Amino acid sequence: MNTLILAAVVVIALSTFPAQASSEKFGPDNPFFAPSSLPFRAPPFDKIKDGDYQPAMEAGMAEQRKEVQAIADDPAPPTFL
Repeated sequence: MNTLILAAVVVIALSTFPAQASSEKFGPDNPFFAPSSLPFRAPPFDKIKDGDYQPAMEAGMAEQRKEVQAIADDPAPPTFL
């Protein structure tokens, strides 16, 4: 059950992460970085190994930090639209 929850978190974190750039860095063997043909771009859970989670989570968090930093660096006044 915990593995399924962790996998779901990684899928959500990587939903906007470009698969091509990540597969170049971490290799094509990590199922989180390969383009998925499954519904909702879910990774193939039967191919995930324990060592696949950490690189995927770190890559997803790095991408999220970039998005947050872009918002923080925007000099425009905040809007909520």
